[in-house]
Amino acid sequence: LVENLWNTSRLRLHTRGTQTIATAQSLVQLRSVIPLSKLRYRFRLLSRDLQRTLRIRPVPYEEQAWALRIWALLGLRDWPLLAKLASNLVEALDAEAA
Repeated sequence: LVENLWNTSRLRLHTRGTQTIATAQSLVQLRSVIPLSKLRYRFRLLSRDLQRTLRIRPVPYEEQAWALRIWALLGLRDWPLLAKLASNLVEALDAEAA
């Protein structure tokens, strides 16, 4: 099941932030059956895809908040991704407050 999900999702992930985050959410739900090394590897790939997407197109702030929660709660110390997501969300909050 996990391999099937990963293989079908991987083909559609490049530069689609929402789909990348949805795949990450699915992996979180299946994390108990995925070896830790594979889970970390897959999240590194997802991180790369999400960072690429953030550079070329906007991703809804709600989705970015979900991604920030997922990576932080799993303890994945992907500092470049976490910093980018956090700074985007701070900018959005500042814009709303102004």
